[in-house]
Amino acid sequence: MAANLQCYSDSNCTQELTGSPYSLQIGALTGIDGTNGGNAVANIWVKNTGTILISNVVLTETSDTNNFGSYSLDGVTYNNTTITLGNMSTSAVVEVYVKVTVPSSTAAASTVALNFTLSGTHL
Repeated sequence: MAANLQCYSDSNCTQELTGSPYSLQIGALTGIDGTNGGNAVANIWVKNTGTILISNVVLTETSDTNNFGSYSLDGVTYNNTTITLGNMSTSAVVEVYVKVTVPSSTAAASTVALNFTLSGTHL
């Protein structure tokens, strides 16, 4: 029996995000410029690809010292730094909404990278 969490950039869970920690590149941020700033939104999908239940799954931001990134399970209520995904059975998939608040000092057409880890407990 094995516990394994994977993160994907598509709802079919075929485009795996890579790295350790994972890295999500949001951009180029066209339409958001250095004068106005704004929000950019993306989605990621976390899947239990292992063969056992993983409990207390948590996504933890590791690179965003300014708290520009935030995470949500419903697309309405966002939390900075960490979000609890709960228990994930085998093959379970959880959609996570990612919002980046881009400050007005950001150059037009920039890319924002958010790095994060996934953790959980298996019995």
